Amino acid sequence: MSSKANQPANEAQQKVGAGSGLPVSPPEIATIVEQNVAPVVTEAQRIAAETSFSGRRAVSRGTIFLAFYAWLLSGALMLSVIARYTQLFPGDVVITAALQKQRNPWVRRFMIAISEIGFPKLSVPLTIGVAGIFLALRFRLEAIFIVSEASDQTPTAHEGTCDGRACHQ
Repeated sequence: MSSKANQPANEAQQKVGAGSGLPVSPPEIATIVEQNVAPVVTEAQRIAAETSFSGRRAVSRGTIFLAFYAWLLSGALMLSVIARYTQLFPGDVVITAALQKQRNPWVRRFMIAISEIGFPKLSVPLTIGVAGIFLALRFRLEAIFIVSEASDQTPTAHEGTCDGRACHQ
């Protein structure tokens, strides 16, 4: 055994408290901890100050998001009121005629791609795939919701009947 094995590792262990039997007295422990923790606390406070937003700035951002959401909601509400009381939107026929006159192949492919999503040949695998992704990510409730909503849209035997407001064909 070496002679250094019985020697204390640092100065704090060399000091013996008055009659307590502890290698260091409690006030000295507090001083040592304070000296070692102070730089870490200072650095953490500096990083927190750099990365956080002030309260006023955070409220301002929230107000901007809320105002933008209210603006979008009011626009959707206005469009729904217009759609309820008019047969066609203003400019709808003009825009449709202009698109149909162009006969661009990319416009045709784009319109067919949008329409294809609604047909069962494509919508059933898409629905099953999305529900499978949700299940794999452990979003069970979302997967159930996706499947239940998609099952609402499947063709049924009573389609083609009128319910007073709209006819399903």
